[in-house]
This record gives sequence, C-alpha cells and structure tokens, in this order.
Amino acid sequence: MSNPFSSRVATWLFEASAISVVGIALNIVPSEIAIARPVATPDDTTGLSQLYVGDRPMMTTYGRGIASSPADTAEIRFSFGTTDPMSPEFDPENVEPLSEGMLQPVASAIAALGIPTDNIEVEIDRIDPRTVYPGQPMGSVIVTLDNPTLATINAVKDAAETSALENGSVYLYSSYDTCFVEDFLPLENEARLSAVADARDRIQAMAEAVNTTVGEILATIEVHSYRPVSSACAPPPEDSGLGFDTPEVEVELGVLVTFGMGNR
Repeated sequence: MSNPFSSRVATWLFEASAISVVGIALNIVPSEIAIARPVATPDDTTGLSQLYVGDRPMMTTYGRGIASSPADTAEIRFSFGTTDPMSPEFDPENVEPLSEGMLQPVASAIAALGIPTDNIEVEIDRIDPRTVYPGQPMGSVIVTLDNPTLATINAVKDAAETSALENGSVYLYSSYDTCFVEDFLPLENEARLSAVADARDRIQAMAEAVNTTVGEILATIEVHSYRPVSSACAPPPEDSGLGFDTPEVEVELGVLVTFGMGNR
C-alpha cells in the first residue's frame, strides 16, 4: 500500500522541478538555488507555501504588440498553364508547352492600365510538359507596383483574368499579392515597444489581483507569432487614419517578461 504523504511529496518535487525548468528557459540566474517549501496544513495535506528563485518572488506575463505601415510596394504574381485544371480529359502526353508569347496578351492588358513595362515580368518554368499534372503552373506574370492602392491591385487582377479568358490558350491558375515596406526595422521596433507596454499593463493587473506591487524587470524573451509579418495587402482598419484604398503591412511581435514582485 502506497504512502499518501510520499505521493504528495513526489508530486511536489515534480512541480518544483517543472517550475525550475521554466526559470532556466526564461534566462533567470538566481542568487541561490530555487526553493519551494512544503508545509503540512490542518487537514494533513501537503502543498507549496511559496516559490522563489533565490530569495526573490516574481511573476511572468506575455505582451503582444502590433504595428502597421502603408505599403511602399506591392508584387502580384499570376500563375498560368496551358491545361484546363477542371478538365476530366487531361492527357499528359498532349500538354502544349507554355511560351512567353502566349503570355504577352496578359502583359499587354496590364500595361494598358498605365503600369510601366519594366514593372511587368514574364517567367517561364523550364519543365517537361509531359510531367505536368492538372493545374500545375508552367509560367508566371509578375507585376510590381510602387505606392500601391487597393484599386490598382484589383484592376491589375481583373485585367489579367479577363485577358486569360479571352485568350483561350492559357489558363490562370492563381494570383497572389504581397506588400512590402522599404525599411522594416522601425516597424518591428514599434511592435516591440507596444508588446513591452502591453506586458506592463498585464502584470500590473495581475499584481493588483494578488495584492502585491510590481518591481523591476528580471528577464525578457522575444517571441514571434506564427505569422510575424502580414503582407497580403490588406486594407487598414477604420481607425488608422489612412484611406480605405491604402494597403498595409502589419507586424506582430510578443515578449515574455518576468517582473520582481513586492508586498504592499
């Protein structure tokens, strides 16, 4: 028969070890070994009375920062092929190769919008047509826009789609737009400052909830989101002060911040 007290002590040791690992991950260098003291309560259960790294109580929280800026440039990539991806009669032995000349009507339709020809690039993928599967891109038309607007991006897409339909010898498989800013570092730093400010607000709320005060920052870790840069030429939010027609580049960044705590 197992000893209940031994089981509780084993559980306590596991929890203390796990928290110590978190301390190491947060780059906390304690002045002494991490100490957690088990105490016996009136109902003869064992729990943790306090947890310190060295002799210092602390709390850790997460801060999230988002910053955005109008796009300086936009790139639209159109992917084409010569096979109907929806056709049930696809024959890999009879796939027509794609040439630059076949995509020239698409490039001309885009140039007719006033886009400089130097900003329109035609690329042909050097692949064997016999290895092509239905819907596989065989070439691209790449358009670069300076100081883009959403209206211009949509007009370029409409021109490419219409030209492909009227042409009949090429099929437009997909189009994807990406927006950029020339200098990314100021935008990233703005998101970082916002994340630290958010962490301070959160830790202040936590401290008030447990009746303590916030001390100095002991450790920080920068954490990038799953998709740190959103560059899909999205319209700005209504409260941004920008016109709805101005696409934005958005950066998201997070920080884990450990603060020292003190008693009120």
